Parts: sequence; structure tokens; C-alpha cells
Amino acid sequence: HELGIPDDCNVVLYLGRLHTMKCPLETIEALAFAGNSKWHLLMIGPSGDISAEACCRHAEDLGVTSRVHLLGPKYNKDKFRYIRGADFFISLSYRENFGHAAAECLSASIPCILSPGNALVREVAQDYPKAVIPLTDNTVESASEGLKIAALATAEERSLMSKHATSFVKDKLDYKIFKNSIQSLKNVA
Repeated sequence: HELGIPDDCNVVLYLGRLHTMKCPLETIEALAFAGNSKWHLLMIGPSGDISAEACCRHAEDLGVTSRVHLLGPKYNKDKFRYIRGADFFISLSYRENFGHAAAECLSASIPCILSPGNALVREVAQDYPKAVIPLTDNTVESASEGLKIAALATAEERSLMSKHATSFVKDKLDYKIFKNSIQSLKNVA
């Protein structure tokens, strides 16, 4: 509500540095080309090789300024408040070795729209396919299609997506499971 986003709109979250590797400008383009004026994009993260001002100019050039909200870096409770307020997380990143931002969103029951550059997408899609909308690549076209798929999801489908997100985190990212995996590696060595 503090950002002026109407209740009947969907919020997609970009969480990370504004860096060419993470495709923030392409994410703004995907929002514009998805053709759904009910979507708003929250962009949380520090400037990298792309500035917040460049993102604002790009949104203005594409006519979506009112639907792109650049919030700068947020940490701890502030960050998680925005994560919990999102309907979906999106990452078009060329490479995310683990995908901390996606894992944080999944832990908050937020389904993800992920490019193949996100290493986490393969594991999530294999065991919990409803938790993620896997993109074919990190192009604007693919991301726009991912947003269109998300927009068409019914309330029941979104509920299932959230349940799959929670189950993935519980079953695959729980501390005990991680500890046992590390222990088994030590035993092999």
C-alpha cells in the first residue's frame, strides 16, 4: 500500500544488484511487453554497472514508469517484508550459482520465474514443478511469456505453487539436510 499499488494488481519482485549479468533492463522490458497493466515490478538491490536512474529512464521510455518501483537495497526485516508482499519473484540472470534470492523467495512461499542461468531452477522444476515457471532462456520474449503464464494462474494454481515452494525449501534446503550432505562429503573424502 505504501507504494500505491492497487490491491487488484500483481507484484513481481526483482531482487539483486542492478547489473548486466542479472538483466534488470530486460526485466523491465518483459513487464512492458507482457501486456498486462495489472503487473507491478518491485526492484530491490544496489546499483551495479547499471544505475537506478538508467532503470527509471528505461521504464519511462517503455511507458511503464508507474508500474516499476525501484527501492534500492533493503536488508533483513525490510527485505522480507517486500518478499512476502510479492506474488512472484523473477530472475533473468545469466548465471546464479546457487540463487540465494530465489531461495529466500521460495522460503516465503513465493513462486519463481527463473531463467536457465539460475542453477536452482533445475532442481526445483524436477521435484516441485509448480514452484517455478522455468524460462527457455533469459530473453525478454521468454520472460514476457513467463509473466503471461503467471498472470493466467488461478487462485487454486497459485496456492499450489506456494505450497510447492514451501515444500521444496523444507525438503531440500533444510539445515539438517544440508548438514547431512556435508557430512556425507566428508565421509567420502
